[in-house]
Amino acid sequence: MQMVQEKDQDSLELTDKLRRVDVDALLRGSREICLVYNGTEYRLRLTSNDRLILTK
Repeated sequence: MQMVQEKDQDSLELTDKLRRVDVDALLRGSREICLVYNGTEYRLRLTSNDRLILTK
């Protein structure tokens, strides 16, 4: 039982350190955006089933 509690605590600490970005804030009402990383364009698309797809 102690092992499970330690694992849960580690997960919680990792989550606290990660920066969270709301996808709605990125999309701003659109269904697709273009992200640029190291000069390469990627498309982030919200499907009709409310799933996210990232393509190069």
